[in-house]
Amino acid sequence: MYLEGNNKYVSPLRSIFVKSSGVIIFLVLWEIGPRLGWADNQFVPPFSTVIIELFKLFADGDITMHIMVTLWRVLVGIIVGCVIAIPLGIILSKIHPSLIEILNPMLRLLSQANPFSLSPIFILFFGVGELVKISMITWVCIWPVLFNVIAGVKMVDPLLEKSAKALNASPFQRFLKILLPSVGPWIFAGLRTGVEISFFMVVAAEMIGTSAGLGWLVHTAGMNYKIVWIYSSAVLIIALGVFIKWFLAYAYERLFFWKTAGDFYSEVRIHKRFDTSEVIFIIFMLIVILGFGAQQIIKADFYSKSIESHDHLELYKGSGGF
Repeated sequence: MYLEGNNKYVSPLRSIFVKSSGVIIFLVLWEIGPRLGWADNQFVPPFSTVIIELFKLFADGDITMHIMVTLWRVLVGIIVGCVIAIPLGIILSKIHPSLIEILNPMLRLLSQANPFSLSPIFILFFGVGELVKISMITWVCIWPVLFNVIAGVKMVDPLLEKSAKALNASPFQRFLKILLPSVGPWIFAGLRTGVEISFFMVVAAEMIGTSAGLGWLVHTAGMNYKIVWIYSSAVLIIALGVFIKWFLAYAYERLFFWKTAGDFYSEVRIHKRFDTSEVIFIIFMLIVILGFGAQQIIKADFYSKSIESHDHLELYKGSGGF
């Protein structure tokens, strides 16, 4: 019995170790490679040096501002993208399904347009301020959500709709009780894809006419040949991307628990929902990101306009490295 009880814990830990072994090996090679001369220490600093520099950036305090600015841009772009994509997808697939056949080739063609490669066009229409960055994030977020909404509406069980009509359910009740629960997992699947793409798109967008954000951090470090800062910023961007992906998977497990196969790294089917404290914490963090991020963008724009020098490393002189 004791061994059986331990196996319940050993199996998930073993699964985590196996799935993480590739990352561990990569980090070990990254650490010992420059020290043993396998790579030039000037261009490939050891992993420990990168982490130490990252902690120094956090100690200075400015890195937190850049993180909040990037998250604000991603969050606003995603909200705008969902506001456009979800109603449009429902209208096209539910109210005017014949339009899908007409518009589908054009929509597929537009979805392949990379907003970063078309940045001059975006700048022409939206300028070089915050609007162009949000529009680029919105662009990449719209398409996965839109296509998933269209696919999700098509998968709604027609028998449920017929039953609801037989029970004299109003259109709003059918939308709330049938359409939304059926399409919800599809919307969230598209949202997960859109968030992942948006997060890395904003890093590229922040290299265009901005004075704050993780993309600006990478660009500034590269322009001033601060190699360790480049790696530190890259590690932070990757870590945030992994965390966002994990959070979205966690949220999906609890929002659509009847769709999930089981808990993380476990073969045991455990269905969990969000409790009140989790919902309150998530709402609080979203408000903090929207409020604090907007404040930091205004602050960064003020400093960039008040300082005549274009040396980005001196932009926040006296308050740390950035």
